[in-house]
Amino acid sequence: MALLRLVALLLLLTITNLAAWEEQEEERTAAAAASHATALQYVNQGDYRNAVAHFRLTCRLSPLDSTYWNDLGVTEMRLGELQKAKRRFLKALELDPESQTAQDNASELKGYMGDEEFNRGVVTATHVEHHLEDPVVMSAQEFEERISLAVDVADPGLLGSAPIVIRGAAQSWGWSLEPGLAFLERLQANFGDERADFYPHNMADESVHPFFSSLSNAIDSLLAGAPNSAFLDVDVSQPGTYIQWNVREHTWRRLLQELMGGQSNSSSSTALLPAMFDDTHWTKQCFETEEAQSKFNINVHWKMLLVGEAGAGMFNHKDVLRMASWQVQIAGRKRWHLCGPSEEEHMSVHMNTLYPDYASWPQLKKARCIAAVVGPGDALYYPRDWWHQTENLDTPTVALSGSMVNHHNHAEFAQELFKECEEGASNRIFVREEGACNDIRRCADAWRRMYHGGREEL
Repeated sequence: MALLRLVALLLLLTITNLAAWEEQEEERTAAAAASHATALQYVNQGDYRNAVAHFRLTCRLSPLDSTYWNDLGVTEMRLGELQKAKRRFLKALELDPESQTAQDNASELKGYMGDEEFNRGVVTATHVEHHLEDPVVMSAQEFEERISLAVDVADPGLLGSAPIVIRGAAQSWGWSLEPGLAFLERLQANFGDERADFYPHNMADESVHPFFSSLSNAIDSLLAGAPNSAFLDVDVSQPGTYIQWNVREHTWRRLLQELMGGQSNSSSSTALLPAMFDDTHWTKQCFETEEAQSKFNINVHWKMLLVGEAGAGMFNHKDVLRMASWQVQIAGRKRWHLCGPSEEEHMSVHMNTLYPDYASWPQLKKARCIAAVVGPGDALYYPRDWWHQTENLDTPTVALSGSMVNHHNHAEFAQELFKECEEGASNRIFVREEGACNDIRRCADAWRRMYHGGREEL
């Protein structure tokens, strides 16, 4: 009888969830129709700029309607955004190959652009022609045994040779992983008022800029599946909502407590990370206050929580400040593409290494890179100067991200920080401030003492 009651309960929950999903779908369909009607009103007024914004929102709300994509393409063509228009017509034909309207519009656009320009940027398959290798893979135990602080001090090449994937890392460290939606609920309850960088238009392009939002509102928008009309001045037509939360030091420790299931831990919160990912062995030597360390965290994006839906990701790039970095997956899967400094001549921030367009970027064919997929509990480390691009494979995908100083990057990292502190600096990353720059000088001294006994001059 108990088993029957359990089965009945599960069936009831399934029916309830299905009903909620169907209700949400009906609301999105209605919202898409209303947005489409508004877009057509702007078209009738000759206001194509406002029209295209509403057409883009329409496609995000109802992405399987070929007519919506066709109308968006026509409007972008009128605005001279021809490459975007081409992608919309191709999307419309993917959804409805028999659509005569989309066929005619694509043919007209191709005649206007010419065959070569029309075919540029069209990726017809995910076949990869450049060389891809698997990453170095370790267990959490192997990582901690082989890569300690003492070993890093003795061997500058140890953490400079290649990325490392650490399978089951979080579980080994005692983290209490849970489904992504449950974790996001706790984030909203405990950190909802924190400010986050919100990208309803993805981070797949170097030109995008964030909106500032509370973490709670950003998560609500992500879970809704589409941003609201406040973001109509950016292209929200495709999924890829992304949240980057730069975490202050005190909040970082609270966040680590949450990763233990919210339970108070008798040991310090930094015990939840391996020694190489924990920075307290040097931060206590250069930051006199917690506020000073928090300013450093925010200035250089040192500690972050990353949340995104499927399709969200970071464009191909290498870190300007030349730090090393790590990420631990809390929920969902993430796809990585990583290329070392030796592949510099084959790289560009404008190319998509995950879905290669070799016609536009033929040099990518010569690259030798690494591909990896990490899942809940896995960690990934990469050294300085490695190009990397990511794509979330699930909704939601959540990762804890931190940067790190080691023997292989401390001098280069310090040099880049000093550039930010020069008089008249261009402030690529943060605005020069004497107090923060004094902290950086003390940190550089601490790194010299640790790795070179204070003998090396930067």
